[in-house]
Amino acid sequence: MCNDADNHKLVSGWLGVSKRVQSVTAVSSEYGLNQYLSHAGCQLCILVVDDQDKPLPKCTLAFPQLRVLVITTSNRCSQPDLFYQQGATDVVTLHEPTAAQHAISRLIDECMMQLKLAQAHTQNNALLQENKTLREKLKSDTQVRSMKASNDQLHDLNNTPSTLFSNMNTPIIENIMAKTDLRDNATGLPSRDTVLDRFRKMLLSDVKAPRFTAMLVSIFNEHDTKTINESGRKRGTRTNRVASDAQGKRLRSQTNVQDLTLHRAADALQKCIAQSTIYGRIGQNALLLIQPSDVEPVPRDAANRVRQSLGSLGGLIDGQNDVHINTMNLPSTTTFSADEVVQQLETLAD
Repeated sequence: MCNDADNHKLVSGWLGVSKRVQSVTAVSSEYGLNQYLSHAGCQLCILVVDDQDKPLPKCTLAFPQLRVLVITTSNRCSQPDLFYQQGATDVVTLHEPTAAQHAISRLIDECMMQLKLAQAHTQNNALLQENKTLREKLKSDTQVRSMKASNDQLHDLNNTPSTLFSNMNTPIIENIMAKTDLRDNATGLPSRDTVLDRFRKMLLSDVKAPRFTAMLVSIFNEHDTKTINESGRKRGTRTNRVASDAQGKRLRSQTNVQDLTLHRAADALQKCIAQSTIYGRIGQNALLLIQPSDVEPVPRDAANRVRQSLGSLGGLIDGQNDVHINTMNLPSTTTFSADEVVQQLETLAD
């Protein structure tokens, strides 16, 4: 919903970058928004707010699955908590286009995941219903055969299809949603659990390269973000503190930029690393790379190749000062577990 044509054109341009958006509809009033949401299947609603003191449209609260992004036209959002209390999923300002585009991309990813989970849930229910129908049909056929069975001694009721079916191992209908690959919500990269699981499977595999290089790539694009991350990791607990509105806005902006930085870094590395490389996000500012190798690589050479591939990420970082790389070169028969290797790398990073 937007009252200004220029702002609508700008936001529509950001949405047009993604090929996953089917259609974009603009409304200029709360009544028009309510009418559209009531008759159309909408997953994402973007509200361009000119007056921050004006409450958000209440009609959005009637759709629990609807994601609401609030974009303010002012230079800063003075009261983001008020928008969250009214059902907003995220709040950004029009004057921070990078953060706004990243928020839009992340919410589109969440919408796509929600649709996939709904489809998987429907397929799972259909399989359960089909299994139930087959059981009922088999039970009915067994009862008919039992009624027509003669007193012939050769006829053994213990070998009826129903008994044979019950003695078989009941097929497990797999939960399709549970098998969904776990990914980081902010960047879409494989999550820490997924990367560690793949790393463990590589170490246990019978067919594997004789050696591998494990690299922890930490990227800091702002000093405050680095300080917060290192402090939280050393204590092993999430840092909880009460911040003012200005501090909260600054931290959210830093988090959005950090997510975007790691997303771009992973995209740059995918173009140069081997297809067999295991990679993913294992921390707020860290990527893990596991590179199998047939020869003994030089850790410094591997780190330099990664640093050259990253560059400055289009001006987001200083490639020499903001990128920290810790490496371990080990044989595939190492006695270290995947968790111990990652723990060693994180200890070196601290």
